[in-house]
This record gives sequence, structure tokens and C-alpha cells, in this order.
Amino acid sequence: MGFDFQREFNDDSNEFDVEQIKSRVYNLKDNIIIWKRIPYPTTYSVKIMSNQLIQLAKTFDFCYVIVDLSESINRMDTEKRDMLRDMINSIPNVKEYIFVTGKNKLLHVMAKYVMKRTQHNKFEIVRTFEEGLGLIKIQIRK
Repeated sequence: MGFDFQREFNDDSNEFDVEQIKSRVYNLKDNIIIWKRIPYPTTYSVKIMSNQLIQLAKTFDFCYVIVDLSESINRMDTEKRDMLRDMINSIPNVKEYIFVTGKNKLLHVMAKYVMKRTQHNKFEIVRTFEEGLGLIKIQIRK
């Protein structure tokens, strides 16, 4: 049985919880990093995931990041969106961010809103994870 992400995580979370949160940000292969958003993000969980992404990105000359928002349940507030913006601005070697939003138009707008307020201008918004991988494969071939 999988780990229960259907709750909020805060600074009282134990080490096991922290490791499970970190496991949502991982290197898929080569220089492709996945950020799989948890359903109920908190400032604490966003901070853990951001730190994990920064550490993974440092291991590559350049990388691609797929931000999978498909399990999102609640809307990110301004504080969390600002944290994401700051994290994106702190990682200079990301060639492209790809956001997976499914058919959720609100997530599509949120992703575009966050990215338009960063120093990073290369991003795509797609419906499926497979679409995102396909875009990266096209970029790699160029």
C-alpha cells in the first residue's frame, strides 16, 4: 500500500514523512527531473520539494523539469506560488519547465501565472505526462 499524501505536512512531520515528500522530486533519466506535486501542499512541503529539486538540478550541466500537477486538489495560495517562483529563479540550468495540468484550466492558468513572473521564459503546459516527455525528446534531438 502506498504512502498517504491526502493530508497536509508541516514542520512536525517525522523523518519518514520528509523522505516521502522528497521522493516526489526525482531524476527520471538522464537530465529529466520530475516534480510530482502532492495533493495538499504546505509551505513546509513546498520548501522540502524545492530543496530536493535544487539539489538534483546541481548534478547536471542542464536539465528539464516536468512539474506534474495532475494530483492537485487544492489551490496554491500566494505564499506558495511565490516560493515556487523564487525556486525557479534560483535554478539557472533548467532548459525548460513542462507543466502537466490534465484538463484542469485553473491549473493551466496558475502555471502560466507563476512562470510569467519568473526570469525563466522557456515553459510549456501540456495535458499528459507523455506529452511532456515527447516535448523533451524533440528538444533533445535539436
